[in-house]
Amino acid sequence: LGSVARITASLFYMMNMFTLVIIWDVAQGMVQNAYAFMPLVVGLFLHGLLKKRGIRYIFGLQLLWLALQLFGPAAMMQLTLVYWFTIFAIVVTYSITKLVKRDLPSFISTVKFTILSVVGFALLNSFWLIPNLSQMNQYFTQIYAKTSDFAFIPNIEVFRLNSVQLFNSVRLMGYWPFNGGWEAGQYYPFAPAYANPAMILISFIPVILTIFAIWKHGPYLRLLLPAYFVSLILITGGFPPFGPFNELLFVNFQVFQTSRDVILTWSPVIALCTAQTFGYGLDTLYMWINKKFRKPLRFDNPGI
Repeated sequence: LGSVARITASLFYMMNMFTLVIIWDVAQGMVQNAYAFMPLVVGLFLHGLLKKRGIRYIFGLQLLWLALQLFGPAAMMQLTLVYWFTIFAIVVTYSITKLVKRDLPSFISTVKFTILSVVGFALLNSFWLIPNLSQMNQYFTQIYAKTSDFAFIPNIEVFRLNSVQLFNSVRLMGYWPFNGGWEAGQYYPFAPAYANPAMILISFIPVILTIFAIWKHGPYLRLLLPAYFVSLILITGGFPPFGPFNELLFVNFQVFQTSRDVILTWSPVIALCTAQTFGYGLDTLYMWINKKFRKPLRFDNPGI
């Protein structure tokens, strides 16, 4: 990737509408650290996977993950699951690719790297995982069960309230209080500006660049696309066209009941994948502009 792609992907991930409103402003569940370090953890895992790193690299990565203090009271169960969902989505996609190409050594290396990573994570985090896992049934039956209440609202209603329409999720928007208010005032007085047709068109620029990047660089982005599309489906929650399917999962599978705050659970994955595709798309556009001009555009200090 060029410097333009790296810089824009980083800035977009940290400063999109989802992060500016929920992560840095509302900070639901104190998730700033978990969100900020997600690209680092997933990126280092992907690097080790592609470079076929050994046990020392795996142990170092798990030590780093532990040092980031995303454990114990700071480990939100839903975001821990989201980390591993993203990692496993990459692993499954990469494994299928290698099997299709009949590259058995790479497939075996992938399985080995993943198993050792899971074991390393489990061992280093056993001091908080074991107490939590031993009470998992209690969490699901008493806290996350569909008949439980959260702030006097049934969990299924919390799930529906925090769902995001597909039109908004691709733009990393759709947080329900954004256009809402209490009594005579709005939660976000600046929200009406984003309903302006010009702002709506601007909000689709990342979407257009994402589509452009997938079209031009599909093979390079294929490892992220399954996680991206699955997250787009799950974040719609109770909204059509996937509402009945998502509610079926939520009601019948306990693990999905940890994601009743749908937008907070799946938007980090969408933001991570969109940031990469946005960076690729903008970098491709930048290279095209350079070819059209005799004097190329340059960034003298790309390492800011």
